[in-house]
Amino acid sequence: MLTEEQLFIQSLKSGDSLAYEKLVKLYQNKVYNTCYSFLKQSDIAEDQTQEVFILIFNSIAQFEEKSTLKTWIYRITVSRCLDYLRSQSRQKRKSKGILSLFGLAQEIPANNDFTPYEHLENKEYAKIIADTLDEMKDKYKTAFVLKYMDGMSQKEIAQIMECSEKAVEGILARAKIILKEKLIAYFPEMRENKKKDI
Repeated sequence: MLTEEQLFIQSLKSGDSLAYEKLVKLYQNKVYNTCYSFLKQSDIAEDQTQEVFILIFNSIAQFEEKSTLKTWIYRITVSRCLDYLRSQSRQKRKSKGILSLFGLAQEIPANNDFTPYEHLENKEYAKIIADTLDEMKDKYKTAFVLKYMDGMSQKEIAQIMECSEKAVEGILARAKIILKEKLIAYFPEMRENKKKDI
């Protein structure tokens, strides 16, 4: 007997307009929020959200259901955002950063073990964080956004990035090290607190 999700996917594949409406209602905010976390401009995030749903609608027939629908949608969303950022880089346009000054502070839980955000009243400090994330390799950027902006578990991130949870743990650890090293380079006075979470 088919599950509720399998029945829903069948409806999508058959071109059921009501199923498409339901899909948009279920995921439009999630997709937009992820796009905004990567692109940090509302108009661009809106445009890319529309592009993501066009890709979903055009490729749903090829969805092999080897993962959940949610995981598949997030893969498409992340891929679309990274493609957009790469295209902007090719056009030599300077990115405004993944994270805004305040978005970063608001989205990352205060009790997280990575808490350099106590200094966010310093705009220069916040800009360094945003610029460093922008310069990171795609895998570090992706894992960081999914973890700290979208609040996903390492298991969910592993499914989206198609790697092991252990790999995700390593990627996140490396991303935090890169951030800490960059911050210490700009703020030498932080070096004495290096043993603590910056």
